[in-house]
Amino acid sequence: MSVLLASITAWSLLAAAPGVAPEPAVPAGVQDPGIAATTEPLREEFPGGYIDWTSGAVSAWGTISSGERRGYQNSPQRRKVKAEAVARSRLAGILAEVRVDSSHGSPAEAAVDPNQLMRLAETAGITAKREGRSENPEVEVSVSLHGEKGLAGLLDGGTPGPGAGPDSGEPADGEGGQAPTGIVIDARGSEARPSLFPRLIGPDGTEIWSRQKAAGPSCREKGMASYARVSRAPVADDDVTERVKLLRTPMYARAGSSPIRIQAVGAAGNPTTDILLDADGAAKLQSSPAGRRLLDDCRVLILLD
Repeated sequence: MSVLLASITAWSLLAAAPGVAPEPAVPAGVQDPGIAATTEPLREEFPGGYIDWTSGAVSAWGTISSGERRGYQNSPQRRKVKAEAVARSRLAGILAEVRVDSSHGSPAEAAVDPNQLMRLAETAGITAKREGRSENPEVEVSVSLHGEKGLAGLLDGGTPGPGAGPDSGEPADGEGGQAPTGIVIDARGSEARPSLFPRLIGPDGTEIWSRQKAAGPSCREKGMASYARVSRAPVADDDVTERVKLLRTPMYARAGSSPIRIQAVGAAGNPTTDILLDADGAAKLQSSPAGRRLLDDCRVLILLD
């Protein structure tokens, strides 16, 4: 298991203004932000598009076939319109494959009317355009998984519940004994799968955190959790430019500079989107004011293989 290093405590001092190279000097004792430094975005690939479980977006590319190009030979604008239509159709298909939670044996298409998914795809923003080979246009469209205008907004029963419960006990420490800024759950090896609404389950089967308990106002807009894949070595201590880039990633935004670390012991559900915790992990969240607060605010990053 990757070691999560102590993070930068004054990282804003390293962030350069747009277009300005960061200062090479680093304050003594500043270390690499371990969470972001060892992770990369978790993307689930599909033909013509993908789900980005880190940023919480679904994207699809559209183009036209060689036969269709001949029909639109003298109309570049019509080629672009057709490519956009193909992208939106693919996007609707990918949206239908998004895993909602552990209670659905199949993905979003089982919980949302296909016509609604197509309408959502029609509202997706165009995020990229380019001319492909032989002046064949390619168009990318993207839509959020979260928020009232995203996929989560189409699902029933999304009203926040009463919260994760009252604070009690002693605060859990983050990295280096600092005040915790987020929760990182290492679920590698558990066969857990990413979903819109993951649950955390204690050793006695108690539901620690769920869709109904994610009561913070930011949960609906940014989603319950962000996912990341651990697949690269930490950045060298002297690589200031790269470290500053990592501090601006969605992974770091969720976990912050001093996360509480939790080790998952398994996964459950159909699909396996529920994350199982042992007694120690459950106590860090249930008996800690900071843990409850961070759960309520959905500052959760889940690491997968």
